[in-house]
Amino acid sequence: MTGFILLLLAMAVGTAVGHIEMMTPPVSPCPLALPINSKFDPQTPESQIDFSMTSPLNADGSNYPCKGYNTAANIAALNSVATLEAGSTLTTNFSGTATHGGGSCQFALSYDGGETFAVIHSVMAGCPLATEYEVPIPSDAPTMNKALFAWTWYNKIGNREEYMNCAVVDVKGTSTKAFTAPALFRANTLSDGTCITVEGTEVVFPNPGDSSSHFASVAAGTECVNGSIVASTSSRKLKKVKVKRRAHGRRSLSDWH
Repeated sequence: MTGFILLLLAMAVGTAVGHIEMMTPPVSPCPLALPINSKFDPQTPESQIDFSMTSPLNADGSNYPCKGYNTAANIAALNSVATLEAGSTLTTNFSGTATHGGGSCQFALSYDGGETFAVIHSVMAGCPLATEYEVPIPSDAPTMNKALFAWTWYNKIGNREEYMNCAVVDVKGTSTKAFTAPALFRANTLSDGTCITVEGTEVVFPNPGDSSSHFASVAAGTECVNGSIVASTSSRKLKKVKVKRRAHGRRSLSDWH
């Protein structure tokens, strides 16, 4: 079983705001699983350390995804910080108390440097109120060195924000073929200001994928309608993405959507 810690850090910005950052647990055998440009990762050059790693993404989406750190140059320069084995379970642990009343979060993999993200696990409501979450790595996850492991979070209480960390990881699987999974849900970071979550409610992802957890009584589904997240019983699904392995030299990160 693989594991890493998502550390909750409280920062005083007006009112108390909870922020989360992927971080290495100090106990073996848990591997490094640190975000790109993390101050906790010894391979991060001092000039590139993000001392605001726990801050949310920009509301206009200008640093989506991965806070803009998923450049081809960064990925090529970094060593992978963890190896995820297809068919295994990743145990994610949380530390801290400033949880913004919970919320919903997703875990995803990217095989193209962040152009697309395939959801592998969704937690709807109560994230990160539990002490740990089990994230299954799909048995058909393709093998790749220097894939991206991403975590996103939509807080229940406070400003309407999206948090995201991305780590460079190796995926050890039994296949080199593409696999299909739901695309990451996205809200609060679109440049046109649409799709804003509602404070006091917890997002129910329209297409959470094959692996999901519910930690509270939640609505049947949510969709973006007229710029807001609303409860819905619609069966409409978000688009799915077909994840393909790409050589680093063919990667283009100039156009994020």
